[in-house]
Amino acid sequence: MAKHPFFSVYMVFVVLTLTSCTGAKVQRITIGSDVITKIPPISLEQLQAYPGSGEVKLINAVTNDNPQIVRKDTDLFSYGLTGNREWWVNYRELTGNIIQYVTNELTKRNIHVTNVSDREVSISVVDCQSFLTLSKDGPTMRVYLRVKIPNIALTRYYRGISKHGEIEYALCLAINQAVLALLKDPDVTKYVQSGY
Repeated sequence: MAKHPFFSVYMVFVVLTLTSCTGAKVQRITIGSDVITKIPPISLEQLQAYPGSGEVKLINAVTNDNPQIVRKDTDLFSYGLTGNREWWVNYRELTGNIIQYVTNELTKRNIHVTNVSDREVSISVVDCQSFLTLSKDGPTMRVYLRVKIPNIALTRYYRGISKHGEIEYALCLAINQAVLALLKDPDVTKYVQSGY
């Protein structure tokens, strides 16, 4: 019985690939609190200054302080040399960063953020995922924010999506999009300007 000449090469490749999957070391990457410094500011062309002034209290609604996995890459073809990688984010910490970012943007638009106002806006990250696509721009990062304004019984979700080769920067761009959608929402704008 004659074997195909490439059968041996194929079997070596299969064995090396399978052994690299089982013995690969997992590299855990935590996206830290410095992420706020990398989020691009919202320009006045994207969002004009609010015509009036107002006061608001921003609340971090995330109670879970455990890191969540946002992406997992399995190294199939480097024979275990680089290992598998996982990116993790603490949603509570990330929401705190987003609140600081929103505070900066509101302050630029004549809205005072304080801890004593009865005009509350509750913000939480409810989903943050990165996944590979066939796009030439790299992996896609998706962020969902939930915003609740109990005084007017309003709950809204805002999504940001970004494609970038570096996961941390893609996260920053997605946050920028979600916050821009939040600040452009006419109901939120009216509320933070004391219009309700």
